[in-house]
Amino acid sequence: MNRTDDVYSAVDYMTALPYVDSERIGVCGICAGGGYEAKAASVDHRIKAVGTASAVNTGASARKGWEGKGSVADLLKALAAIAKQRTAEAASAEVAYLPYAPPVGDTSAPRDLQEAADYYLTPRAQHPNAQNKMLMNAFGGWLGAMRSILSKRC
Repeated sequence: MNRTDDVYSAVDYMTALPYVDSERIGVCGICAGGGYEAKAASVDHRIKAVGTASAVNTGASARKGWEGKGSVADLLKALAAIAKQRTAEAASAEVAYLPYAPPVGDTSAPRDLQEAADYYLTPRAQHPNAQNKMLMNAFGGWLGAMRSILSKRC
């Protein structure tokens, strides 16, 4: 949601530049960024071209599980944990974080995630500002299509 909005804002900015042909705007994203770019282009028709590398739909993977095997029960459990954490934070509890990728060497994770960890969490692509964490309460946004999933499966 927020990151897709970042794409819209970048397009807004580009359309205001006198040297940019606003009829020929393209976007490119890698990994989750590829998913955000594709989603943005599906809504914002000012975007005329999309390029991705290893695009990931983070919302779908959150809702359905990385390999598409998640259940409604899993989603309800995640939403309950997020609600509990938000309530605790409102009462001054410590903020909780979740990792994007599993620890390097976690062979119980799906192969794609093992490869992501090997890439993003090692000197190959590691960056000090990429701390492999997101706010737990922000994860609810990734589960945003929950209502439509429940209405189809219940």
